[in-house]
Amino acid sequence: MRRTPILILATLALLLPAESRGQDVASMVVRVQADGAPVADVPVVVFRQGDRRVLATTAASGLAVVDLGGSRLQVGSRVSAYSVRCGDALEVMLVPAGGELPVAGDSCERNVLGSLTWGRDERLLVTLGGAPAMRVTASDRIRSSGTGFRVQLGPAVSTPGGSELDGIDAGFGGEVQVGVDGVGGPGVGAGVGFTKHGLTGADESMSHWSVFAEPRYTFGAARPGAHPYVAGRLAYTVFNPEFGAGLLKETGFAFGAGAGVVFPAFGPTQFDLWTRFTAVSVDVSGFADSKRSGSDWRLGGSLRF
Repeated sequence: MRRTPILILATLALLLPAESRGQDVASMVVRVQADGAPVADVPVVVFRQGDRRVLATTAASGLAVVDLGGSRLQVGSRVSAYSVRCGDALEVMLVPAGGELPVAGDSCERNVLGSLTWGRDERLLVTLGGAPAMRVTASDRIRSSGTGFRVQLGPAVSTPGGSELDGIDAGFGGEVQVGVDGVGGPGVGAGVGFTKHGLTGADESMSHWSVFAEPRYTFGAARPGAHPYVAGRLAYTVFNPEFGAGLLKETGFAFGAGAGVVFPAFGPTQFDLWTRFTAVSVDVSGFADSKRSGSDWRLGGSLRF
């Protein structure tokens, strides 16, 4: 039974939606138009540290698909966009924010279009004419972040440990939690967990209730994509044997910490793959010397709304 949590965690990782494995986009669709009509044969160029690289060229439809990995620009970095016209030749030039621009000759006209986030923006629309401009867009899947109010719920597996809790087998159940996470990373949540356990050498079972508070810190909470986090946990815990087992209910407290990763799943929904480890101390009210202690290792996966 001690291997069960590891198997559950591996299974959850394999069952994650394919799009949740990495939310940085691999390509960006660029459309160049003038007076509403597509403009063909416009190179999309990256200029970085004196190196000029053509990533794609617009077709008759005015569309070009840019392979973001071929530019050596850092995902998540800001990129400035320019339209550059030299005589009849026109190109869209992308330069890292604050980076140097190539020297333009007297016959060249250079216009600032705006900026975009490399690897996060999926669509770039460039409009030419009297006032060149651009617009960038990204899907809800990419824009989702780990901030704001959240409700999450899902299955969990609990493995009690330590010599005083060794007779309690690993149990299965679930957790529900509500919380709020700030843009800077700090957040707080509260929830309820329930797992049901067998007892070694007996036919009886025992339920384990946990009412907990959980501060957490999320890394890169404001950016799109996956968000790792660390969390603390303080819980009021109850071991309640089934009726007729001949055992008494035990209550106490648990405290510890853990970590997890929140992945975008579908639409605004996210998936939290997590683990927590707490030290547990419980006793039977009214009985002297009834205290026993141990640990509780939990693994789970929660859908986050």
